[in-house]
Amino acid sequence: MGPAHIIVGNSEDIHAVAVAWALERAGACVVLWDGIGVSDSSVVTHFPTSAGSDLRMGKERINDVRSLWFRRPVPYQPLAGLDPVSLKFTRNELQSAHGSLAAVLRSKASFIVGDWHPIDAGMKGLQLDAAVACGFRIPDTVITNDPAVVADFRARQENLLVKHFTPHFWSSEQNRKCWQCGPVVIPRDRKIDDASIRACPAIYQTLVNKAFDLRITVIGHRIFSARIVGHNGTALLDWRPSSVKPGELRIDWYNVDARTRTSINALMEKLDLRYGCIDLAVDLQGNIFFFEVNTGGQFLFIDDHIPEMNLLGEMAGLLLSGSSDYQALPWNVANLPDFESSDRYVEFRAATQRFRQNDRVITRVDQDMVAI
Repeated sequence: MGPAHIIVGNSEDIHAVAVAWALERAGACVVLWDGIGVSDSSVVTHFPTSAGSDLRMGKERINDVRSLWFRRPVPYQPLAGLDPVSLKFTRNELQSAHGSLAAVLRSKASFIVGDWHPIDAGMKGLQLDAAVACGFRIPDTVITNDPAVVADFRARQENLLVKHFTPHFWSSEQNRKCWQCGPVVIPRDRKIDDASIRACPAIYQTLVNKAFDLRITVIGHRIFSARIVGHNGTALLDWRPSSVKPGELRIDWYNVDARTRTSINALMEKLDLRYGCIDLAVDLQGNIFFFEVNTGGQFLFIDDHIPEMNLLGEMAGLLLSGSSDYQALPWNVANLPDFESSDRYVEFRAATQRFRQNDRVITRVDQDMVAI
């Protein structure tokens, strides 16, 4: 294979598949890596020799990597037929082998977006500290598993918002359903069990009285801003597409002010990010609050509502150019409606039909399904 664009993700993630499709439409050679597995297309081979490093992913020889996107990586494919005694060892070895592969890919890549493991930039506590340093306002926050601290904090709040650190999903092949955990509002008169608090630190925040949410997608040096409200024009506690019914969201263009743009640019530079989705909210007094940066955030749902923004063409353009000062792929090469009319999308839909959920929210395969 000649110069290649590598997407380390999985074929059940519509973002990885759509961007791979767009790059191929632009004439690029693309490898969408589903993780290490036992099939011929998922084995990995690395020859470190005095003549140079020779890497093969499946049947492809990979030595010139023009761009490398770690899009929610899946280290290994579902395991089957293993003795339960060896399962933990095998998982650890596969994780380490994935890390080795990722490091070799990084050494060969001219342009990298993301990383193979959770990076500091994705850590919520660091994000909040960085946001304040870059001029953002944040809700009153404490991150703790100390019941006394939580009790003192919530005594000053009318309603307490409790958030988790990372997305978590439960899936059922039998019921063909997928569930996720989300933020929870706890009124002052509701008791929280101390043992539950001690079990694991969580993010406790003042509940912002929102007028609307802002989704800021930053691709390279470009900023794309969208306003999000419910279908009745009011803000939602959790607007994520996986948490609302189809048709419940209204999303439109929004021009952020110059000060906010300056803070966004400073934050991306401070966290050393070339791509990220920033969640902000505007309260009833017009104050803008920072919540988080999702370093592997979704963007196609924005294209659903604002096709002319064409974030698919923007993201593919970033990877194809291999530069934060990139040129987006034009509409006639890459756009969401054309992708959804393509054979590639039909194949993707067939592969994800085991869940009844909106395919926009399926972003991983289950690694730990074991058939003994």
